[in-house]
Amino acid sequence: MPARFTAFHQYSGFHETVPPLLVAPYRGKGLVKLINVRSFNIQSDLRFNRSDLTVKDVTAEADKSVLEYAQEFPATLRDEYTATHIRHGLHGSALLSIEGKRLSYLADLNYVNGRIQAPLQVYTVPWRQVTISFRFVHYWNVDKEMKAGTTHDPSLAEKLVAFLNRYYLPAANVEFELKSALPINFSRFLGSPISEAQFMEFFIPQKDSAAEMTVFFAGEFRTSDNRYGASHFNAGCAIVSDHPIGEYLPPDTTWPSKSPTFEQSEAWIDQRVRAANLKPRTSSDRELHHTLAHEVGHLLGHAGHNRQDEHIMTETSLRNFKMDRPFIGMIHR
Repeated sequence: MPARFTAFHQYSGFHETVPPLLVAPYRGKGLVKLINVRSFNIQSDLRFNRSDLTVKDVTAEADKSVLEYAQEFPATLRDEYTATHIRHGLHGSALLSIEGKRLSYLADLNYVNGRIQAPLQVYTVPWRQVTISFRFVHYWNVDKEMKAGTTHDPSLAEKLVAFLNRYYLPAANVEFELKSALPINFSRFLGSPISEAQFMEFFIPQKDSAAEMTVFFAGEFRTSDNRYGASHFNAGCAIVSDHPIGEYLPPDTTWPSKSPTFEQSEAWIDQRVRAANLKPRTSSDRELHHTLAHEVGHLLGHAGHNRQDEHIMTETSLRNFKMDRPFIGMIHR
């Protein structure tokens, strides 16, 4: 097997792009594994500009390095980092600590040993903190009872912020802080699903002005083109359907896992098409998290969509949680 760079943990700022990308926090460090190397000499086997990067081989002190790295993240991730390191170890691998010296700069790092080469790009980004609030909307049913609206309650907000930090903090150095999570009651009949026009007219005026962004849940939501979430960048507001079952995602798998084959991708697309024509199915947290992360991506500064399969901001049929450097750069402008 050829030498290559890979993630030391599923959520560690490593992106499976071509070439692979590591996000390193400015004035912090990133960790990455170099696998399938029998012997490794950092002085002779790595090619990089030392005015751009500081690179250390921390294989011999991996436990200490992982613990130091984990301190920069929420407690829920710290234990995962340690457990993953212990479980997978560093068999035939080197663990590298990488620090970027130039803010918002893309640097090249290459492993070269004879004819064997493995490239890595290192993107150094600043820490960005974002305050976020959630509003859980209820409104009248046809009998003027306050029984229509979201099935979620404000206690969900902390779990959603934990997910956003698990996803965005290692991958893009963006950390979310929960500002508030409150119920809202509308003494009017709005029907179901909620429309984008209703979101604009009734919900956005109820946003939390003390937070940078506010996310609304109001039961079922659809746009005119049948999407399950919407956002308004200038208002700093988004709405997510309680059950975004139309956004079919490949199943979550154990880590580390291989990239999907063409046949798997085709099967996922086929299952999504069949699901749209069969009896309703139950949505999952994974689908809810994907729709939330996608709409938050718009509020962070990504306008429009792209056509990259499995990208978090894609409009193709094959959706997933992948990021790339242009997206990360856009949310740090």
